[in-house]
Amino acid sequence: MNYIRSYWLPFAFLGTCVAAFLGMSWNMLEPRMSFPMGTKVMIVAAVAAAAISRVGGRSPTLLTIIVVGLAVPSGAFVSMLLGMLKDPTSGNLWPIAVVTLAVTALVASSVGTLLGSLLLLMSGGVSSGKN
Repeated sequence: MNYIRSYWLPFAFLGTCVAAFLGMSWNMLEPRMSFPMGTKVMIVAAVAAAAISRVGGRSPTLLTIIVVGLAVPSGAFVSMLLGMLKDPTSGNLWPIAVVTLAVTALVASSVGTLLGSLLLLMSGGVSSGKN
């Protein structure tokens, strides 16, 4: 049972990275929106992955927040890097974008972890994450 639980957090990281990569690619196609749909996808993916990882794998709270929160800027950075390889002049503000996404994703993963912890608490599961 512990082996199954240990896979929830890496899968949450990979899933959120893929969602951030695709969301950032989507953002580059629609640069005129003030809050693009790709960013919304990244935030929803971070909240969902953190909550599912917390409930399904009972991963530690702080570790879930950090791992899922850092998955969004990681996936987005890969997308930005590929864009900069195609057009080197397009990525002059990538550090600001990565830091902004990191802060937003850490808040979103905190919300998801809180939701997952509340679901664990309501279902009678252990919410401390020390399993």
